[in-house]
Amino acid sequence: MPTFKNDTDRVITKELNGKIYTFSPHQEFGTREWLPYQEWGLELVNENYPPVPTSIIVSGRFKFSKGLERKFSVPHCESYAVKISVKSGRIKLYTGNSSLGVEIAGEYSTSLAWSYAPYIRVKVLEPDTEASIHAEIEGLKP
Repeated sequence: MPTFKNDTDRVITKELNGKIYTFSPHQEFGTREWLPYQEWGLELVNENYPPVPTSIIVSGRFKFSKGLERKFSVPHCESYAVKISVKSGRIKLYTGNSSLGVEIAGEYSTSLAWSYAPYIRVKVLEPDTEASIHAEIEGLKP
């Protein structure tokens, strides 16, 4: 993973893809993402690139009809990341066998433990809903 350093005497705070990065003075920081470090006033300490995901569970742009429900099984792992971007309409995300879902009408991301949610379900709340769904394993168990 790349490592960056704030080699100044001031705090640097920047946003990238909805995530806030804060660098204390003289702090080194490793990320899974490649950051625009020169533009942000940071130094590159280690240029290792982010690791290629070991397993993508689902990744794609989907168009759904109202009431449709899709279930995505997750292979055994410690945890996985889910990112959903609803372009039009609304969906509800359920984790595992939970009956309480999260309604999404824009951007949403979360990290889930497999022991809590061995699968995710997406239920469409409006006709002609279009959404991008991406989920990938964060740590495989041997």
